[in-house]
This record gives sequence, structure tokens and C-alpha cells, in this order.
Amino acid sequence: MNTDTHRKFAQALFKNAGMPVNNALIDNVNYSIDNPTAWGLAMNSFMDRRNKLNQYHGLTKSPYDLFGIVSGGHRARNHDMLSALFLSAMNARAMHVPASHAMMASVAHFAADSMSNNMVKKMGTEGRNMFEALFNYQTRRNQNKSIF
Repeated sequence: MNTDTHRKFAQALFKNAGMPVNNALIDNVNYSIDNPTAWGLAMNSFMDRRNKLNQYHGLTKSPYDLFGIVSGGHRARNHDMLSALFLSAMNARAMHVPASHAMMASVAHFAADSMSNNMVKKMGTEGRNMFEALFNYQTRRNQNKSIF
């Protein structure tokens, strides 16, 4: 899903949870998750080595991949809950907001990615793109209302 869809999806979750919507926080968390820093790459490399050891012993690939979205491409890095916890805490501290708000933005990012994966499996890429276009159109029409 594109940046606008991630933002609108997170806004909907924030509004329905009764939390104030902070677009800058949502955008920063989304950017941090999708664009890992050198520190994030090093942490993920360490976790990959540990996860390979876990696989050798018959355990799951990554115990922190709660949404099942860690795969190749850009989701191979920073798309697990442990990375999200650190990224969210750093973003929250830098922006002087509660860490729970930043974690909500991370969960919203992962939920949107998971929903996107499921839609591609069921409807194909074209179906997902159509849903995304309709979702963005509807939320643009009802910007001041709750969308769910």
C-alpha cells in the first residue's frame, strides 16, 4: 500500500481507539519502518542469525513476526514487533509524545501491510489496487468523519 493509504488506515485506528491523530508521528514511524538505518540493518542482521539458529532447533522463523508479513524485499527489515518497539520508542521520544501512540502507529503499519498481503492472495494485485483506490476516495470524501 502507498504512503497515503498507510496514513489514512492509521488515522482510522487512532480515531476509533479514542487517541489523538498525529500525522507527523504516523509518517515518521511509517518511514522508519520502511527505510531502515544502519543501526536497524545491524539489529536485523543479528536477529536473522539468531532466527537461523532457532530454525535449526525446530522453532519458528521469527517469534516477533506477529502479522506474518516478514518476507523478501523491503519487508525483510524492520517489519517485526521487536524492531517496531525500538523504532517507536525512538520516534516518540524525539517527538515528545507517549510511546503508546508510536506503537499504535507501528501496529497500524503492520496491519495495513498484512491486509494488503491478504487482499493480493484473494483478489490479486489489481483487486488490491482497486480496493486501495476506493478506500482513498472514500476517506478523502469523509475527512472529518469517522471512516469505520
